[in-house]
This record gives sequence, C-alpha cells and structure tokens, in this order.
Amino acid sequence: AIAVTERGVVTALDRRGGEAWTADVAAEGGDLYFTRSALGEGLVVLPVSETHVVALDRGTGRERWQAPVAGVQAVAVGRDGAGAPLVAASSRTGVLTVIDAGDGTVRWSQPQPLWFKDGTWLPDMAFAAGRLVLERVTRGDGVRLSVFDPGDGRLVWERTAQLTTSVAAVTERALVFGETTDLDDDGIATSTVRALDLAT
Repeated sequence: AIAVTERGVVTALDRRGGEAWTADVAAEGGDLYFTRSALGEGLVVLPVSETHVVALDRGTGRERWQAPVAGVQAVAVGRDGAGAPLVAASSRTGVLTVIDAGDGTVRWSQPQPLWFKDGTWLPDMAFAAGRLVLERVTRGDGVRLSVFDPGDGRLVWERTAQLTTSVAAVTERALVFGETTDLDDDGIATSTVRALDLAT
C-alpha cells in the first residue's frame, strides 16, 4: 500500500503494515493539495506543487525522474497501442501532456477546453486497450468524453454526454457510463447505462 499526504510525504507499507520506505517529494514548502496521483509500471507518480511530475520507484522510493508540467494536478499511468509505458498529466491550464514513463521525456502536449477557469475540477483519465480516456465537465450539465491515441495525441473519437454523467468503468474494450437522459415534470430522472467501443 502507498500513502500520500498533502505535504508531499509518500510512505510505502510492507505486507505486515510496517514502513517499507518514505520519501518527501515536495521540498521547500511545496505540496500535493487537491491533486490525484497514480500507480503503475513499477512507479508511484505524483503531481507536485503544480509545477512538475515526479516518478518514484515503487519498490525502493528512489526518484526515477522529474518532468516539468505547469499547473499539473492529476496523473494516470498506462500503455499505448505499441505497449510503451506512459504517464498522462492534466493541468489547471487545460493542457494534456503525455510523458515517457521510462525516462520522463515529454512525448506530446496539447490544450483541451477548460470549462472551469479556476481549475478546481480534476478531469478523470484512464488508459485502456492502447487508448487514453479523458473525462471533463462541459459548460452544460454533462461531461465531454474524449479518447486519444496516447502514442501521438491523435483524437480517436469524442462525444458529449448530456446531463449528469459518471464514468463507471473503462475496460479493455469499452467505456461504460451512466447518462441521465430526461427529467419529467416531477424532477424524476430517466437514466441509461451506455457502453462505447474504445476503438471507434
């Protein structure tokens, strides 16, 4: 198990619940407040102080690399269609960045529509079937679902789900979510569970 504090102290626990290692990734007053970290590919990956991404070795806690990403708040770890391990990072400025998980090299970076200008909402991200799924709130009451080729940043497909929507799961083949499609005169919602093919 891995525990992360808002002050940037990362602690790994062994199978007996004892401390295996600890690392302080937010030096000089930095923090991890209101951020989302990720585990994968033998790494603990953390957005630090809205300035950079840090990757620690999951087994030892030693730093493997750092990558500068302005405004970074959330990360996800996975692989592209060719099997290359990657880290995706989203920022409060609306920029989506994909980083090589092996050495911290930025592979590509591109702006995405930013619906909350104060940056207080973290988009959900997930890798599956060689794709990168990004879920973010729209100006209405729904979310925008975008699926990218994480190797080169190409947008594979995108759709806006109306009204209140939540992504329930991203499997190896599909994106499964609930969509509120209608409200009657009494305010009672009709909801539909949908599954979209990640490839198309």
